[in-house]
Amino acid sequence: MDSEMVMKLLKEQARKGKLVIVIIHQPSSDIFKLFDKLWILDKGGYPIYNGNPIDAVVYFKTMNTQVNAAESECRTCGNVIAEQILQIIEAKEIDEQGMPTNERKVKPEQWFSRYKEHILPKLKRVKWQTALPPSNFNIPNLLEQFIIFSRRNLFSKTTNTQYILLNLLEPPVLALILAYFSKYSLSDDYVFADNKNLTVYLFMSVVVSLFLGMSISAEEIFKDRKIMVRESFLNLSRLSYLNSKIAFLFVLSAVQTFIFLLVGNWILEIEGMTFSFWLILFSTACFANMMGLNISAGLNSIVTIYILIPLILVPQLLLGGAMIKFDELHHSLTRKIYVPIIGDAMVSRWAYEALAVEQFKNNLYEINYFEYDRQISHAAYQSSFLIPRLERRIDKVLENIEQGDTSIARKDIRTIKNEFEILGTIDGNQSLNRLSDFTIGYFTESTKENGLYYLSSLKRKYQTLQNDANEARERMYAQLIDSLGTDRIQQIKDKNYNKGLANLVQNRDELIKVLETNNRYIQKKDPIFMYPDSKIGRAHFYAPVKIIGSWKIDTLWFNLAMIWAITALFYLALITDALRRSLHYLSRVFRRNKH
Repeated sequence: MDSEMVMKLLKEQARKGKLVIVIIHQPSSDIFKLFDKLWILDKGGYPIYNGNPIDAVVYFKTMNTQVNAAESECRTCGNVIAEQILQIIEAKEIDEQGMPTNERKVKPEQWFSRYKEHILPKLKRVKWQTALPPSNFNIPNLLEQFIIFSRRNLFSKTTNTQYILLNLLEPPVLALILAYFSKYSLSDDYVFADNKNLTVYLFMSVVVSLFLGMSISAEEIFKDRKIMVRESFLNLSRLSYLNSKIAFLFVLSAVQTFIFLLVGNWILEIEGMTFSFWLILFSTACFANMMGLNISAGLNSIVTIYILIPLILVPQLLLGGAMIKFDELHHSLTRKIYVPIIGDAMVSRWAYEALAVEQFKNNLYEINYFEYDRQISHAAYQSSFLIPRLERRIDKVLENIEQGDTSIARKDIRTIKNEFEILGTIDGNQSLNRLSDFTIGYFTESTKENGLYYLSSLKRKYQTLQNDANEARERMYAQLIDSLGTDRIQQIKDKNYNKGLANLVQNRDELIKVLETNNRYIQKKDPIFMYPDSKIGRAHFYAPVKIIGSWKIDTLWFNLAMIWAITALFYLALITDALRRSLHYLSRVFRRNKH
């Protein structure tokens, strides 16, 4: 009955003027009668019949000189036995024992000769035309295709209730679990300032964004592969198809990260950070969307896709800056000055740093004092840490030269010269007039006294700057007390300033405040208050700004730009199908080497 229904649907198309070509095996009598024309090809591609299906029975009976050649149907039931046509064509020779052989009585060439003699002359010739007939089918433009693909994608998702519920309930459930277990308090009354687990929540939020973005995109293109093969003859735009997928996933990621933040920030009582946090987590999820689409387009099995996901996510977790400090990576990966290149390649690093810096720097309490705290920290480091070390270094140079330890003296002089050059370029300081005297051959008691005098004047300068900044901070505090009151200021601090995060971004738990490496003194004290000295955007972790040329760009916006730049690279890889092409090339090389 299903076969008959299909044939009736095709017959309906034929009545509407469509040309329907069907290859069928062992049709029933009713189905056989539905055909308007029958075309039989014998072995070797020889045409042996072309005409009315019912007349085919009579034709082959006549060619076979059967007694009832004029009968095409059963006299009793009216059925046409279509198989008898093939039985006549495939009739075998009989040997001396009366058994059929493998040789046909009539060869395909003979049937073809009869076809040319009896059927071909009667066929109506069709005028040959090189031009295709006019068609009312036009391929939509790129925008229309994007809209069609988007609507189809949206309808397919909205009709899947399980898909909608899972993707809308997963973010709040994850936020509830994460925020509830990380809501630490010293007493029964929760105080945001005392929550030691805020940094864990921030990093896990990045992990959740990566996971959500990857999970909703890893199968998107793979599961459409059969549909795309069926539609390939239409020459539709792959770019419109991909952009429709990206647009849908970006919208879904925006909703998921917003729901996650609403629940998580509400439980942990994080105030004033929803929009900036959402920008960061949404951008992170969009990167994960693009990565998921790449592996969905490039791999050829679901199993392979889900095997690859941990290989992608684990480096993001390990090199995000929270689990392992960048200074504590393998010595070949880090120079201690900036975040290593391998860390800069991780979106998790940019996202987590942006969350931590934004929460500390721009919360409702610290935003009033941040610039003063930065000036105090900078001046205190110069006067209390860097300059005393340089003074001791200069004291030892002449002593080492006199004792013949020239290698140690040269190392000391290189370090002193490097630091003097940096000191001469920051804060408007003037370097030594005769820096060239800092060599083994010219280093004298006069050179030593000159260097110590220069450092002494700088120390006084930075002590004055520290005092001035302290006084300015006290004036700001007094103004806030006058306008808001002491209790209100303390309340704002408790609700916005987290001590655990402050300890982390100021590196208070690290005993080493100054690290010597590569003939440089590297500041490890208060990274959140330290401006980077690179002019191309490189920086230490938790830097408050990034510097491009003469521009100081806030960490939030610079890190967001970096996340989207990496996302753009993956978008380029997606539209060029780079992963699939690369894997195909590698597999060919592997097979060639194997043979």
